[in-house]
Amino acid sequence: MNDWAGWEMPKCSYRTATYNADVAAFFTKWLVDVDDSQTPEGSFSDVSPNTMKWDGVPAWGDAGVICPWTNLRVYGDKRILEQHLSAMIKWVEYWRP
Repeated sequence: MNDWAGWEMPKCSYRTATYNADVAAFFTKWLVDVDDSQTPEGSFSDVSPNTMKWDGVPAWGDAGVICPWTNLRVYGDKRILEQHLSAMIKWVEYWRP
């Protein structure tokens, strides 16, 4: 059942989640899955861990950039941004014309 997969689009509501709970630990672990699912070309998958072997599309894959940035803004933790910055840049470059 795919409803329990780690879909990335709902993670775009990460900012709201940070107001309701301390979700830093969960997303710190999940972002490792996001990076692990990134293709050599730079595409994030739609689901992480990538159990469906799909490449990501804008809005879904954007969670790989939105969540680390939001984590920095909300929690002030630079470590997660430092850890994922290269993957974030790779994603942006993947979509650059």
